[in-house]
Amino acid sequence: MEVVQETAKRFGYLFYVMDPRAHNYEKIDQVKDYYKEVAPLFFVTILLEQVVRYYQKKPLWRMSDTISNTFHGFLMDLSKIPFKGAEVWVYAWIYKNHRLIDLPWDSPWTWIACWFITDFCYYWMHRMIHQVNILWAIHETHHTPEDMMFTSPMRNHIFLLPIHWITYMPMALAIPPTTYLVHYQISIIYQYWLHSEIIDKLPAPLEYVLSTPSHHRAHHGRNRRYIDKNFGGFLIIWDRIFGTFEPEDPEEKPLYGCTTQMKSYNPLIVQTRHFKNIWNRFWEIEGIGNKLSVIFKGPGWSPGKPWTGNIEDIPHPPPHFEKYDPQLPPLSRCYAFIHFSFLVNAYYMLALNIPVLSKLTTGTTAAFIAYSCISMGFMLDKSRYAPPFEFLRCILYFVVDKIIFPEVRSFGIAPVIVMYANRTLAAMSIAFWISLYLYENLRKIYKEKNL
Repeated sequence: MEVVQETAKRFGYLFYVMDPRAHNYEKIDQVKDYYKEVAPLFFVTILLEQVVRYYQKKPLWRMSDTISNTFHGFLMDLSKIPFKGAEVWVYAWIYKNHRLIDLPWDSPWTWIACWFITDFCYYWMHRMIHQVNILWAIHETHHTPEDMMFTSPMRNHIFLLPIHWITYMPMALAIPPTTYLVHYQISIIYQYWLHSEIIDKLPAPLEYVLSTPSHHRAHHGRNRRYIDKNFGGFLIIWDRIFGTFEPEDPEEKPLYGCTTQMKSYNPLIVQTRHFKNIWNRFWEIEGIGNKLSVIFKGPGWSPGKPWTGNIEDIPHPPPHFEKYDPQLPPLSRCYAFIHFSFLVNAYYMLALNIPVLSKLTTGTTAAFIAYSCISMGFMLDKSRYAPPFEFLRCILYFVVDKIIFPEVRSFGIAPVIVMYANRTLAAMSIAFWISLYLYENLRKIYKEKNL
């Protein structure tokens, strides 16, 4: 019975359903890691969503798209390692030295006030990163998926978290750090379930007040009517108040993705594309004022146009467009799926054990996972760079293994077995790439001989 109650309680976190009295903390180190608490539910709901989509006769997930979303999630989470705790430390320092009022940390009213203030700050942060070009370069990554599923929110930029927490720093003038830290986590967790098509419109009172899957589907639409709309995280009332609300129209379904299609699954390309665009435009355009406008005005701005550009300039998408989805040969699909599975295991073993691992093991493993995400991204794109990058990755595994194995084996027999399985996979993969290289070259020689 306790397990059922605990699961139900954690499930409530997804919807911001919590008892404020049970989530007040006096000290920062007492605050729960809510992300870890709901992580098992993410796995369950991701699988459940596919079952529901199947019965709703909606397309199921595409393997390469799902793997790419996951890789971006890995990279964003790994990017926190060098700065872990920095945002809380800065917030706590501001609160300790510059707060204007004292609100009791154990008051439900402080908790509820933080709930709304956090969401208000999120609205303006979200609106800002859509309408300031250099910030859109970071946020564009999140809008590149052309499907709307529970894996989509994982596709985020490695620089997104610093933009998030800097936005909340003014709250430190009044809100206790522990209360802020609870809402900082839960406000992000709430938005997970907004990224789905299996949930239709909710009852009208909820649709009027809350940010719902319907509102967020419209936000992700690249149709003209949905551009720069529905920025709310938990509440949609901010959009209604400040004129950025647009309901989802059943006659014009949102078409997801960016106005300029992202034709890559590689995190290296996806996360740098718009920065390259800004760089090129900055040097092409004349005048210091225009150059600064390229950086700080909207993505659609050009000389003579308003801050965010003209909505008429955005190409109206056809109702049916071809999604980016390079079809891998069966052998490559099998290779990608197996290596992805091993990589997921490596990531979660690292994430769960960071507090007890040495910096050397943590840094080495994180670097290898990051390289793997980029290397396999080339493979998902069917890029000619995939074979050399993957061959090198499999060789590098043995270097990583030699560094981390002495520490890993102290955790018992299970991690050791996993390490041996990793070695076997890496060795077989090296043999695979060598064989493929020899086969391709022998075939080329044979063709030349018969010309």
